[in-house]
This record gives sequence, C-alpha cells and structure tokens, in this order.
Amino acid sequence: MDLGLQGRKAIVTGGGRGIGRWITKTLLEEGCSVAICGRTQSNVDETVEEFSSIGTIYGASVDVTDAERFQSWIGEAAGQLGGLDLVVLNAAIQPSGDDDATWELTFQSDVMQAVRAVRAARPFLAESDGGAIVLISSTTALSPTTGPGQTA
Repeated sequence: MDLGLQGRKAIVTGGGRGIGRWITKTLLEEGCSVAICGRTQSNVDETVEEFSSIGTIYGASVDVTDAERFQSWIGEAAGQLGGLDLVVLNAAIQPSGDDDATWELTFQSDVMQAVRAVRAARPFLAESDGGAIVLISSTTALSPTTGPGQTA
C-alpha cells in the first residue's frame, strides 16, 4: 500500500505495544522515520530493535502523564528525526475504579496528552507541508460506563 508517507517524520505515543506497535510498523513500511514512546522501556527497546531493519526508528520510555517530560520528549524526538510531520496519539491507560485519583489519571492520560502534544508539536508541524495529528480512541466513548475502565 502507498499512503504517500515516504520521507515523512512521525511520532507515535504508546508505540511499544498493541495497536501503537503496529501503527509504528506500518509507518516504517510506508517510508516514515518514527519516534515512539511508551511507559515500559523494555517494550520500547524491543520494538526499536525488531523494527530497525525496516527504517529509521527512535524510542524512549516516557509516561504521557508526566507533562514536563512528555513535552520535552516531543522536542527531542523532532530533533532526532530532523522535523515532524505526523503525531499519532495512541497511549492510554487501562484504569480501574471510580475514585477521584482514577478519574484524574485517566484525564491526564487521555485528554491532557492531546493538549500537551499539540502544544509541543505545533512549532514543528507548522514547518511541515502536510502536518497532521491523529488521536486514537476506544469504543468506550460509545458504551455506557460507570467510571473509568468499568462498564454499566
């Protein structure tokens, strides 16, 4: 498949496992250089090692709920890649419970990740001739729940 991404530079949050891992692989196969982050260094390292034969990939252990580190990493990743054309926000937590701490963590992961990524990536994307941001969500938005990670 040719998605017209040859030579583009992309960031994928949560790129070390699950859907993010396969988004990363697809972008690499399409000719993108990719920077990934994830909370678990071993997942990031394994993905970088496995996919480095496909194309240019850079990875770091970053928790998207750590505002300062996450925004700093976006700048670092854009520097490593030589620019930025695409940001794929895929990282998410799997919360359990209905207490304030769980709601706050979910908000930091799901909502503030997007706010902070847009803020940090905007200057780099403005220099691209086709900058884009993709937000991955779950079907939870369509299903009734009683709280984060719970179904009604």
